[in-house]
Amino acid sequence: MKPSRLSFIALAAALVLTLTSPGVSGAVGQSHWSHQRPHTATADLCDSAASTAPRIVFPAHGYNEYDAAGVAQVSAMAPTVGIVDADIANGPGTAYNSYFGAAIAAWQAAGLCVIGQVETGHGADSLSSVEAQISEWISWYNVDGAWLDEGSTDPAETSYYQTLQTYIHAAITNGIDLCNPGSWPPQSMIAACDITVTSEQTYSAFVAQTAPSWAASQNPATMGMLTYCTPYDPAALAKALKLAVTNHQGWLYVTDLCGGVYSALPGIWNDLNSAVMGEAM
Repeated sequence: MKPSRLSFIALAAALVLTLTSPGVSGAVGQSHWSHQRPHTATADLCDSAASTAPRIVFPAHGYNEYDAAGVAQVSAMAPTVGIVDADIANGPGTAYNSYFGAAIAAWQAAGLCVIGQVETGHGADSLSSVEAQISEWISWYNVDGAWLDEGSTDPAETSYYQTLQTYIHAAITNGIDLCNPGSWPPQSMIAACDITVTSEQTYSAFVAQTAPSWAASQNPATMGMLTYCTPYDPAALAKALKLAVTNHQGWLYVTDLCGGVYSALPGIWNDLNSAVMGEAM
C-alpha cells in the first residue's frame, strides 16, 4: 500500500521543523529569504485562483495551527484550501521565527498560497509602515502575498490600497493582495485589491444580509467571506455556503467557533471541506 498524501505531508513538515529548530541554521532572528527579493510566489494557487473558485481561505492565527499536525491537516485539504493567512502577532513579529517559518514552508510545499497579515488601520496607518511589514514578511518567510487587515470601505482610501497592491505585485511575481474591510465596499474599490473579504461576521448576521446588486456580476475569485459562530449543523453550513455562492464570494471560511474564532481548526473542518468541494459557482 502506498503511503497516503497526508503521511508524506506530515513527514515533510516534521523534517522541516527539525531542520529549522532553534540551535540549527534558521533559528529565531535569522532570515532565509532576503536574497530572493523580489521573488516569484511559490504556490501554484497564487496565479490560478481565478479559475478555481470556490476555495477555502484559512486564517492561521493560532499557535497550534503551525505545529506538524496542524500543518498536515490543512495541507491535506489542498487544493480545496487555496490560501493560508499567516498571522504571528498582528503582523510578521519582530524577527524570523523557525517554528512559524517551518509551517509556512511546508504549506507552500503542499501547493498552498501563504500570505502574511498586516493591519492597515482602515487606511490610517502610514504606507511606509505597512510596506515595511510586508517587506519583513517577504524577507523572513518568503510569503506569496499580503493580507491587508482592517481594510476600508471609504472610497477616499482607494488610492491607498492601490498603492499597496502595486507594491506587493512589484515585490512578488504572481503575488496576491487580499483586503479585509469585513463588509461590502463600493464596487469601485474592488479592483484596488486582488481579493476583497466583503463580509466577516457571525453566521446569524451573514445569512440575514443582502448583498449589493453589483455582486452578481463580479468574478467570484475576487471576493470572499469569513463567517463564525456557525451552528454545528450540516444544514447551517450548507446555507452559509449557498449564500456565499449566490453572492459570488468565491473564497470561503466558515467556523463554528465563537471565541478565538481563528485560533484553531473548526469542529466542522472536514464537513466544510467536503461541502466546498461539492459547490460550484
